[in-house]
Amino acid sequence: MIFASGVEADLSARPELALFFEQIALWRDRFTPPSGEESEALARYPYLGQAFEFTERHRGTAPFLRGLHNFTFGAMLSHGISGAAITGIKYGVRRLVNGIARDLFCEESATYYRDLLSYQTPELRTLDSAFVWLSQLGSDATDFESFANQLDQRQFATLRALLQRSRPHEKSPTVRSSRLGRTKRTSRPARLKNKKRK
Repeated sequence: MIFASGVEADLSARPELALFFEQIALWRDRFTPPSGEESEALARYPYLGQAFEFTERHRGTAPFLRGLHNFTFGAMLSHGISGAAITGIKYGVRRLVNGIARDLFCEESATYYRDLLSYQTPELRTLDSAFVWLSQLGSDATDFESFANQLDQRQFATLRALLQRSRPHEKSPTVRSSRLGRTKRTSRPARLKNKKRK
């Protein structure tokens, strides 16, 4: 027969915390309940930080505790949620992960900042001066033959067709002379008819 007698918070019962559980802050170390509302069971819950991390019972004596996170039912009193329930996982995991990521970044922030200041790798390398390099870049961009050589035949044909459609059609001398000839021939019979009528 199994009797479900509830949950008991006792950090001393955990072997992984045996060496330093007395340095972990509990709720009785941070909060004094109103008279008549005392609870020894609740007073033994760990007093956790924003990302479910343990806090020091005496400030400055165990800074390593902020690297230990208690995402269990023991977080219920500090956060109102726990890692022992589906709702706690849904809303608590993001808080836990964000807190761990923030702490890891802050621990190495000075190194990251020094690396940023010492970054000297240029993105563009050239032996020419800036003026020569920019001039060459501009001439290459406006050189149609150089650009066309980089295209395959299909792309080149498409580009040529687009350019031809965009240019105004120039009338050759042969076309102009043939049109003038037709105009003269059509206007001559009209003059003869007018003379006959007179």
